[in-house]
Amino acid sequence: MLDYSFAGDGSYAQQIHHRLFETTTPQGQIRRNDVVSMNICRGREHGIADYNSYREFCGFPRVNNFDQLSDTMTIESIEKMRSLYR
Repeated sequence: MLDYSFAGDGSYAQQIHHRLFETTTPQGQIRRNDVVSMNICRGREHGIADYNSYREFCGFPRVNNFDQLSDTMTIESIEKMRSLYR
């Protein structure tokens, strides 16, 4: 069983987040596509700007490290991101 406890977006229900695009291969293997990751990829394909560009647009300074996110994120969210992205 896969552990999905690392999922960073709490606004999606677990079943939608992890099972909306679940399929089974002819060999019986379960394949899952993460809907949040798919949405990020779609945004990139359509040229949606990166996080720092949106921060600037909203009047916030650009960030270079996780500690600089404390003006918009909780410590728990920052620590979760820090554990996922080196």
